[in-house]
Amino acid sequence: MLSINGKALPPKKGEKLYLILAYVVGVLFTLSGAMKLSSQQQPIQMFSEVLHFPLWFMYLTGVGETLGGLLLFVRILRLPASLTLALIVVGAIAAHIATGTYPMIAAALILMVLCLLIYRHRYQQLLAELAAEQGG
Repeated sequence: MLSINGKALPPKKGEKLYLILAYVVGVLFTLSGAMKLSSQQQPIQMFSEVLHFPLWFMYLTGVGETLGGLLLFVRILRLPASLTLALIVVGAIAAHIATGTYPMIAAALILMVLCLLIYRHRYQQLLAELAAEQGG
């Protein structure tokens, strides 16, 4: 529920759906990032043998995904987190196209669209909050 100066704005239709979406995507990114940070064999093979990236890049990606996923749980940070995660996924899509690992692209595209939906929803919330603050 939105609030401006202690006054609650009525929730809009689909508000809970976007909150659940943000939490689910947050969990997915947090788990994916944690898997990279825990040095499991599958991400190591993907980054080093398939994508031909240095190992430090896997850890950097893991930090970005973990932090971004956790920040999706914080309403005020959801806007920058969702945009940052969408950009991370754009990089993943480009890497999968370049290396010919096409089956991975579908999942990445879905995650990117979900991040952009979360971004758009939070942006619209922010605009509504600003309009209510100026009007009230």
